[in-house]
Amino acid sequence: MKKSRILPVILLLGFFSMVSISCKKSILNNLEGSWAMVPINDGTLLGNDGTAQDGWEVWEFSSGSLSIAPGGGTKRFQSTYTVADLFVESRLIVTDMTKDGIGIVESNDKAYEQYQTTWTIVKLNSQRLVLFSQKAGGIQREFLRL
Repeated sequence: MKKSRILPVILLLGFFSMVSISCKKSILNNLEGSWAMVPINDGTLLGNDGTAQDGWEVWEFSSGSLSIAPGGGTKRFQSTYTVADLFVESRLIVTDMTKDGIGIVESNDKAYEQYQTTWTIVKLNSQRLVLFSQKAGGIQREFLRL
């Protein structure tokens, strides 16, 4: 009797593992590339010359590496990232960040609170990315694909 109960549980766990792996690959495929951070609720992305507006950031995801460049200029922040796909939500985990080539330490750099954290992926499709973090009382970032 015990064997007949164990097999369905194993099959069910296998199915959920395959679904989770498939979802994670889909997230990674959609995430890869360059994203311009835009003001929340503002669809304007590019100036008349086709470049990102001053003061905005461009986040570039590529094979586990994240680069952040203010206004699309020089890359100021570098880090690694992973994606955790949970049954309820997906998370982007940013770690090992450097600022201008120097490691960010939580205790002495506010950039830690703004970047190097666990982000909940609120929305991700081919054109829009919305992230939320509990750090610093709640931070939300909205991006449009470049």
